[in-house]
Amino acid sequence: MPVNRDDSVDEYLKAVLEMLKASMPTGIPELGIPILDPFDVPHFDIPHISESGIDADITIDDFFIKNLSTFETRTVHVDLTKLSLELNLFISKLRGDAVYSLDGSIFSLFPLYGNGDMYIELMGFDIKAQAGLLIDAGGFLQVTNLELGADFTGAVLHLDNLLSGGDFGETINNIITAFAPMIWDLFKDDVFDEVNNALTSIIN
Repeated sequence: MPVNRDDSVDEYLKAVLEMLKASMPTGIPELGIPILDPFDVPHFDIPHISESGIDADITIDDFFIKNLSTFETRTVHVDLTKLSLELNLFISKLRGDAVYSLDGSIFSLFPLYGNGDMYIELMGFDIKAQAGLLIDAGGFLQVTNLELGADFTGAVLHLDNLLSGGDFGETINNIITAFAPMIWDLFKDDVFDEVNNALTSIIN
C-alpha cells in the first residue's frame, strides 16, 4: 500500500458522506447544518438576458433545489503525504422549481411574456471538491480550504404559461433552455456555500 494512502480513512469518509446524505432532508441542527434537500435558494433577480433574438427581464421567487441528497460518491481520497482531500460526487438529475415572471420581446418586434411555475433541470451533475488538511493539536485531521466545482452534461429550462401556453410558447421554451447554464451560475454560490459548510462541519 502506498505510504500516502490509507484506505481505512477513505472508507470512513465515505461512511460520513452517507450520513450527510441521509441527513440532508432534515438537517443536523447540532452541527448548524440546515435542510439541504430541498434547498431554499435566496431571492435573486436575473439581469437583462439577450440571446437568439430574445431580450427579456425575469424575476424568480420561491426557488427550491431538489435531489442534492441523491448524490453518488464516486471518489473519496485522502493523501496523507500532501495533506489533501479529493471528492467526486455525482447526481443524475438536479432539479429546481420556482415561480417566475418574464417580460421582453422577440427580435425587438414581438412581445414576450409569461408568469407561473418554472423548472430547471441539470443532468449528469458532477461535483468535484478539493480540500487542504491539517493535523490539530489532538492529532486529528481537519478539513480546510474546501473548493467546490461542478459540471453537467445537459440542461433544460421550462416556463409554464409562456405566451399563454400553446405550441408557440413551447417553441420559445426550447430556445430559452439556452439560458439554463446562466441561471445556474447565478445561484450556484448559494448552493456551494451551504454544501461546503455541511461537508466541512460533518467531516471535521
